[in-house]
Amino acid sequence: MGKLKGNIAGREIYYLQESIAEKRRQMIQAANKNGLSSIITLKISQELDGLLNQYTRVRQAIK
Repeated sequence: MGKLKGNIAGREIYYLQESIAEKRRQMIQAANKNGLSSIITLKISQELDGLLNQYTRVRQAIK
């Protein structure tokens, strides 16, 4: 992998890690406030799943 491509992938991984951490915080807050099965908590959980899937795809592409 070229240096530029590696830098871009590294930045994307970092961005995704930060986004995942923030989405987890949001989900915990929503669950504490609204309950685990509330529509708000479930929506945030789905968004977190999407970020985790994207993270996995990027990590696999780097290998």
